[in-house]
Amino acid sequence: MFRVVRSPEGRAVLQAADDFTARRMREKGYRVGDLLAAQVTKPRSPGYHAYAHRLGQMVADNIEGFEGMQAHKVLKRLQLESGVECESAAIKVPGLGMVEHRIPKSMAFESMDDGAFREMIMALCQHLVREYWPSETPEHVAELARALPEAV
Repeated sequence: MFRVVRSPEGRAVLQAADDFTARRMREKGYRVGDLLAAQVTKPRSPGYHAYAHRLGQMVADNIEGFEGMQAHKVLKRLQLESGVECESAAIKVPGLGMVEHRIPKSMAFESMDDGAFREMIMALCQHLVREYWPSETPEHVAELARALPEAV
């Protein structure tokens, strides 16, 4: 884990966030001045993850066709329906031609960073408004889910 800090020159730089990370860097032989390749992501907020599942539960409780579904399954179905954060491939089906096949990306903490997860949840709110709640706004749907108590 790394933290963004200011250098003495005022630049934003990455610094080892803890002793474990600093020790691992030394063990790997990294030195000041080394050029390293990295994929930088911001870990997700557990609170926002819980909020997303409240959104799924709200849909299960209020939209016909989702009743009885677990919150996570609702979110995956909304991903599929909307195509948000999905991989897609065209498959040739005899008698039908080319058909799009969607595979939802994982929402696991290590698979999707905070920024992508937040964008996905807002896009799912937009999808809900387009397909199921045309009298609402995406912002109001998100607000309603935030106001729900967290499931135990």
